[in-house]
Amino acid sequence: MKTFNMISLIIFITISIVGISLTINKININQVSAQTNDNIHPNMTNTLTTGSENVQDTFNMNGAISSLIFVPNTSTNNNSTSLNVPDAKKFILSGDWSLAANSGKITKLYVNFTKVLADGTRWHTHEFINFKTKNDERKGILDQNRNLSVDGIIDVKQNNLIPYNNTDINITISKGDTIKFILDNEDTGNHFLNQPIYGIVKSINGKEGNK
Repeated sequence: MKTFNMISLIIFITISIVGISLTINKININQVSAQTNDNIHPNMTNTLTTGSENVQDTFNMNGAISSLIFVPNTSTNNNSTSLNVPDAKKFILSGDWSLAANSGKITKLYVNFTKVLADGTRWHTHEFINFKTKNDERKGILDQNRNLSVDGIIDVKQNNLIPYNNTDINITISKGDTIKFILDNEDTGNHFLNQPIYGIVKSINGKEGNK
């Protein structure tokens, strides 16, 4: 009888030890799983979200041209600033532009502005039309800082004529706020005096129409 009770006690103790061990192992596994979920998955999700939200390859944007072009060697002395350049020696450029991309390809570029000397003479208009990216490259992508740089070819209209065909152009967007057009000086017969044309970005609409 005593032998039976002793065996029962030993079996009970053994079962209890096994049960406690299984419980401890389960707690450790749950802790590791929780740490894994907390530390890895949210970060992975944020990385994917950040990439998809901050890089745009489909958009429509527009803005205004607001720029000056200075005629060289017109300052009264070498220390003169641009404010001292006579009105007859600086061009004012004012107009509008629009740019669109679909899946990284530029689908539209239209630029229209007036160019006139500050004294009111030599008034004429320009349009940039028939834009094509070089080598059909997929360059129409705004990065996470809303920067973009793309090279292409355009035709430049002056009034109702097109004196400058197949003109090399670089378009640069900086932080989604400003735009700069650089035209090849030889292609345009030095018409823009080898100086960039600047503008501002008024709006950017994304793929779903969100600004």
